[in-house]
Parts: sequence; structure tokens; C-alpha cells
Amino acid sequence: MIFGDAVDQLIEALPMWLGGPPFWQPLSMLGTPYAANPLSVMWYPLAALRFLPSSYDAYELAAYVIAACGAWGLARAVTRSTTGAIVAGFVYALSGFMIGHAGHIGLIHPAAWVPWVFWALVALRDDIRPLRVAAAGAAFAMLALAGQPQVMTYTLFAVAAYCAVVRSPRYVAAAIAALVLGCALAAIALVPGLELAFASTRAHMSLDEHVGFATPLSALPFRLVFPYLLGQTTIGPYAYSGFNLGSFAEMSNYVGVTTLVLAAIGATARSGVRSGFWLGLFVVALVLSTGNDLGLGMLTYHVPGLNWFRAPGRYAFEVALGASVLAAAGVAAIERGSAGSRRAAVCWGAVAALMVVLAAIVTVFGSALSSALAHSFGLAQLPPETATFTHNAALWVPALLLAVAGGAVAVLVRWPAGVAARALLVAVVVLDLSSFGWFAYWNSGAFSLARLNPPAYAAALRATIEPDAQRVLTVPAEDVSAAIAPNLNVLWNIASVRGYTTLELARSAAVLRVDSRATESGVLAGDDQTLDAAGVRFVVVPHSATPDAMLAPLQAAPSRWHPVAALGPDRVFENARAFGRAWIVHRTQSLPDADILAAITTRNWDPAHTVLVSGAAPAVDPIEPGAAETAHVVSLEPSTMKVDVRCATRCVLITSDAPYPGWSARIDSAPAPLFTADYAFRGVAVPAGAHRVTFAFFPWSTLVGATITLAALVITLRLLRF
Repeated sequence: MIFGDAVDQLIEALPMWLGGPPFWQPLSMLGTPYAANPLSVMWYPLAALRFLPSSYDAYELAAYVIAACGAWGLARAVTRSTTGAIVAGFVYALSGFMIGHAGHIGLIHPAAWVPWVFWALVALRDDIRPLRVAAAGAAFAMLALAGQPQVMTYTLFAVAAYCAVVRSPRYVAAAIAALVLGCALAAIALVPGLELAFASTRAHMSLDEHVGFATPLSALPFRLVFPYLLGQTTIGPYAYSGFNLGSFAEMSNYVGVTTLVLAAIGATARSGVRSGFWLGLFVVALVLSTGNDLGLGMLTYHVPGLNWFRAPGRYAFEVALGASVLAAAGVAAIERGSAGSRRAAVCWGAVAALMVVLAAIVTVFGSALSSALAHSFGLAQLPPETATFTHNAALWVPALLLAVAGGAVAVLVRWPAGVAARALLVAVVVLDLSSFGWFAYWNSGAFSLARLNPPAYAAALRATIEPDAQRVLTVPAEDVSAAIAPNLNVLWNIASVRGYTTLELARSAAVLRVDSRATESGVLAGDDQTLDAAGVRFVVVPHSATPDAMLAPLQAAPSRWHPVAALGPDRVFENARAFGRAWIVHRTQSLPDADILAAITTRNWDPAHTVLVSGAAPAVDPIEPGAAETAHVVSLEPSTMKVDVRCATRCVLITSDAPYPGWSARIDSAPAPLFTADYAFRGVAVPAGAHRVTFAFFPWSTLVGATITLAALVITLRLLRF
């Protein structure tokens, strides 16, 4: 069984896990550098589990174990409290971020290594030795190799802030050396990843995209203490939380009301624990998670590195890290007697006051609040019971937990050395976090691996498109019940013009006007030739799709889109004008890139007869191609493609594949220069006669990264000898 969100698991994580590690994947979009995608985790040591049968769940659960152990070690190093460290381990591993992103293994695995990085840096602060520099570098390398770079980038800024707080030139130099070593160890993934990032849509992200999936400032306090009031679950006692305000995954900041009480104690008590940085991390991450509500989204949008990422709600992992260490500091303060019953009561009262104020707002202004929230999130109206404290468990369960937490903290204050008192506190923390985590969507979205099986008609489509290496397109992208869903097509060996990926090639996306979730309706119009040139032979409309939205453009062009009978339950249309993957032209036109893209998107081009190039046009003989002139794909492998070409005179061979660094061409046995054709395709000039053109992909960026990584490994082994 696989647990987590069906869409994210089925069309993102699992295909990456099961699809193998080719350096180039020709079955997705117009081709994509698979190994350069951070989600491939090709060089992450734990990803070796993919070679064991039924290992995906073990891989996913490993993130929680790693996170708990790292947070334990970090809190133990900071506070010297074993009980506090146990609390911190549970808080971080079961936090809103880790539970909310259960379906995003590319996020939870990097987040799992963040406390290890800080644990190593705290240890380095106590004793600057080569061995500890190597340990910090190794921890950061694991973070960098484990998945998406967003967590790594946010962590780099947090580490910079930590170094600034320490204010020791010698320590800062050692920390920088550790980070440089970590980057070098992960260079085999980072170098090709950077190359892909600069060529992707992320390199040109808009402000609206950057601040999307933020936690609204008005909703933030509710999500801290009443997580299911604005969250989503379909199980358990939260009967009125079957709706989703915003994104459950991206806006889950919950760390437990018990944790908030302990963190308040840790932040205010003088116990010898340096808690200032962790309090700052908690507060700053909370504020940043609100996106542009306080104007900070505009600021981060202009910070290089940060402006490549969306979903500021993902700062929640730093919220959880700060809260976990502060909670451990609170436990340590109680154990050492620097936080007595009065301080504990004040901190508990502060959390209780927040809860009372929010509950009062909901109770008094519930109807108006429900209407305002429903309108802001595009809903007609929230259930009326949402505003009723006695009827809504999302309100009274956290209140009950806070009362229990107060009792557990009071018992620990009374008997700080008692094993039973410590065990009671840990149990209450786990119960508190479980009241949130157990009812999250991972526990209601389990699905069988049978969902990975292709629809019955997939074999027929594959048999039709394979001779000319053509493609299919599914609209919309997110239906995973029966359609040729993005990335699943790779498992079924069916080429699709769509892909679901973090780093989509910008040129491909601009020309196709098809991304991981949406399709511009204009590309389906009768006079648009983009999908023709991309070799889209079939368009699949899932049976669950809205008919008017999906079928109207197809039905409006019957001469182009022919319904295919007896391939239900989905509706399939065949493109009567689809090109093969390779074709020949005898005319060229030089234009700036912007003009080429404009010509394509405004349907002012003729891909069958003229190729648009941005540089010097290759020499061709401008004649009409004859029937004897052919371009036939002989073989299509992950990193090679062979095409037999026959031209009466000099011509241009075009393939509807993405031009990307590392691709080369040979005509027979002689190298031939490649150029970008029609903005997003590959082109090569071919002399008259019969020739075999071989395209080959060699990932030079991976070779460069591997060289750096090998050198870093030698340095690391040398450091381990000291």
C-alpha cells in the first residue's frame, strides 16, 4: 500500500521512483534530462532502496525516522536534556510540515536532514575540528541530494543567520568550509540541477507564482492552534473539516499546543540555553510563510535563489525546527529549576488566551467569518456548524489538549526528576501531535499499486504511435483514474507531450502551452499547428472531466480531431494532421527568438515547409519536398535516436525534441552541428542523398559534477584521518 495524496504520489513521486534512471527521458514532454531533475534522487544514497521490491513505503517512512533522530541530536546538543531531545524529535518529525507533505517525498527527505546540518554546526561551534567540518559537510550533502532544492536553499539562509549570531570569524570560516564541502560532495546532482534550473520555467517565475500557496496572515493563528478549523480531513472527529481552505499541505504550521507552551517557557527562561536564534527562526519563518501579506514576498522575490521557489508556506519546516528546539529548552529549564510553576502558568495562559480569543472570534463572528473565508477561498459557504464551538471538534479538541498539557507541565514542574513525570509529558506531546497527524490526508488516501496499471486502451494507442515515435496528450492533467496521466506514461512506455515536474523546460512550455496541470484551449484549435509539429497523435479526455471545457475545442474542429470509437470510458480523439517525430524542410527563415515564439503562438508559421531559426540559417536548397524524400525514426532510446534521411537536395532535418546542452549529432560517421529549430525543436542540416543521422546525449554537466564530487570525497576521507 502507498500512503499520501493520490495526485502527487501517482504522477510525481512514484513514477520517479519506479521509472529507472536514464539521463534523458524521451517519453516525457519534448524530452527532459531525467537525472538532472532533483526529484529523481539519482545520487541520494537512500534511494538505493528502489532496487528492492516494495520498498517505497520504507523509503518514505525513513524520512520521519531521520528527522526524529536529527532533531533529537540537535536538541540534545543545544539543551543537554534527554527528555527535551525526545520531545524535539517527536515535534519535528510529526510537525504539520512533515505530515502535510507526506505525499511529497522530494520535500520531506531534504527536511529530514536539516536538523542534522544544525546539529553538526552546533557541534562545530563547541569544537572546531576537521572531523566535525567533514560531518557538517556530509549532512549538508545529504540534504542537497535528497530532493527538491527549496529546503536546501531556505536552510542556507538560516545557516547564514546562525553564523551571524555566533560572530566568530574562525567559526564562520569553518562553517563556510563545511558548506562548500557539502556542495562539492553533492555536485554530481547540483551542477546538472543548476543547468536544468536555468533552462526551466523557474528561472522566470512571476511574483504571483512566487507568493502562491502562502498561509494568509489572518489564517495563521488559527492554523497554529486549531489546525482543522481551516484544514481538511474526511475522517475522525472533525466532522466539519471535509473542505479545504487553501492547501492543507502547503499551509500546515501545526506543532502542537503543548509544544507552544514548552516553547514559550524555553524562550523566556534563563537556563543557560542559547535560545535567541531558535526563537528568531520560529518567528521569521512564521512571518515568511505568509507570503506577501506583510510585503515580505516582494522582498524575497528580489533575493537571488529565493525567487526560484513558490509556496512560502513551506517555511513551516523551519517553524517546526525552531519550535522543537525551544520546546526542548523549555523542558530543560523545568528540569534545572529555572522555570517554576509561575512561569509555566504564565506561558500556558498565553497560549490559552490566544485560543480563547480565536474561539471567541469564531463563536461571535462565526457566520460573517465563514462567509468571508468561503469567499476568499472560492467556496459558496462553509458549514454553519464550523462556527459552533460545542459542535466542532476542530475547536474543542485542541482546547482539551491544552488543558491536558497544562496538567502534564505542572506535574513535571512539581517532580522535574521524576521518570513518570517526564514520560507523561512525552506522551501528551505525542497525543497532541497525533490529534493532528493521524487524521491528515495520508491516512484517508491509501491506494493500491494496482492504480499504476495502464487503462485497457493504452496498448492500442502505443501500437499506433510507436512507428512514427508520436505522442499523446491528456487534458486535464490531474485525472489519474484512467487517463494517460503525466509521468505514468513513462511506466507504460507511451510518449506524452505532458509531464509533471518541478523543473519544466521553459522553451518546451512556451511553445506547447501545455504544462503539468493545464492546457491552453487555443492549442487545440483547428488552425493551430503546435501539437501537429509536436507529433501529438491522440488527445485523451478523461471521463470525469467537465465536457464543455474539455470537449468544445476538439468538437469545434472535426476535420482535425476524429473521435476514436470503443476506447472508453475515456474519450479519445485522433489528430489527422500529426507529424512524425522527424521531418524534412527545404526553407529557412532567421528571426529573433521572441519573433519566432510570437509566430508560433499566433499561428503564423508553417512547420511542414519552413524552419524558423534565431541564428544564421543553414544552407539549403529551397525546393518543394518530393514524395521520395523521407525521414524515418529507426530507433528511439533514452539517450540516442537514429533517423534515416533521404533528401533530393540539401535539406534540414527537424525532430520535435528539446534542444538541450549535451546533445550532439552525427551524419553517418561525421559530426554535424545542431541548432534550435522553431524555438523548441532540434535541427540539423543534411546534405543530399541517403544518410543516417544519429543524435546522442552525453550529460557533460553530470561529468563535471561527478569530478567535483570525487575530489570532495578524497578531501573528506583526508579530513576523517585527523
